[in-house]
Amino acid sequence: MTIQTNFLRLADALADMVGLLDRPLAMEQSIAIAQRRTRLTDFGEVAFAGPLRRLLASCSEEAALSLIGRLATRWDIVRFLSNLLRLHAAETQDDGILSERTERPIFITGLPRSGTTFLHRLMLTDPANRAPRVWETIYPYPDQGSAGTRRDRRISRVARQLRTFERLAPEFRALHPLDAGSPQECSDITAHVFRSLRFDTNYHIPSYRAWLDADVERHLPAYRFHKRFLQHLQHQDSAGRKPRRWVLKCPEHLFALKPSGPSIRIVGSCSCIGIR
Repeated sequence: MTIQTNFLRLADALADMVGLLDRPLAMEQSIAIAQRRTRLTDFGEVAFAGPLRRLLASCSEEAALSLIGRLATRWDIVRFLSNLLRLHAAETQDDGILSERTERPIFITGLPRSGTTFLHRLMLTDPANRAPRVWETIYPYPDQGSAGTRRDRRISRVARQLRTFERLAPEFRALHPLDAGSPQECSDITAHVFRSLRFDTNYHIPSYRAWLDADVERHLPAYRFHKRFLQHLQHQDSAGRKPRRWVLKCPEHLFALKPSGPSIRIVGSCSCIGIR
C-alpha cells in the first residue's frame, strides 16, 4: 500500500468523522461559485437545472463518493456551469457564432475497446478534418484576464491537470492515452447540459442512468447543445478560411440512435454516421 493510498484513506476517515461525506451535493452552491468566478450571471435559455439536480441527487445517494471524489465532482460541475455562462456571454457579443454551419459531421460510433479511438485519430491525419481537442472542451474560452492577449495558457493548464489525474489513476494512460492536445470524445461536450453517459462511466449512479435510458428523446437537448458548442469552436478558428469537417467520436452515440435513424456505413469494427 502506497503512502498516497494511506493519505487518501486518512483524509476520507477524517471527512467522514466530521460529516462531510454525508452532505448533499447542492446545485445552488456550484452555480454561485461559477457566477463568482466568471463574473457572469446569465445562462441564457439552456435547460440544465432538472438534469443537474437529478445527477447530484444520484451522486449523493448512490455513488458513495470519497473526499477526492466529492471535490472532483464539484470541480467538474463548476467548470461546466462556468462554460455555459461564457458561451452565452460570447453569443450576446457576437451574433455570428450561431450562424456557423457545421456541414455533414461524421460521428464514429462503437462500443469501448472496439477501435474507435484508433479510427478517430486515423481520420484526423487528413488536414481537412477537425475534432474537438481535450483542452478546448475543458476550457472553450480563455479566462477574462487572458482573452485577446498572448497569455492564453489553457493548453499548459490542462496538461498540468492531466498530470495530477495520472498521479491519482496511473493505470488510466495504459487504457486510453490522453494529453491536452488529444481529440476528445463528445461526452465531455454533452456533459455540459448534464445529459451524458459520461457520468455513469465515472460514478455508480443507477437511478440517473435509468432516467437517461428511459427515453431516447432525453438525448436531444444534449445534441442541440453539442452543435452549439461546435459552432463556438469553429467560429474561433475558421476566420478567413473554409471550416473543416468535424469528425466526432463517442460510444454514447450508439445509445442515442433510433432504429429509424440515419443510414450507417460500417468501417472496420466501428461505424461512421454522416449527419446533415
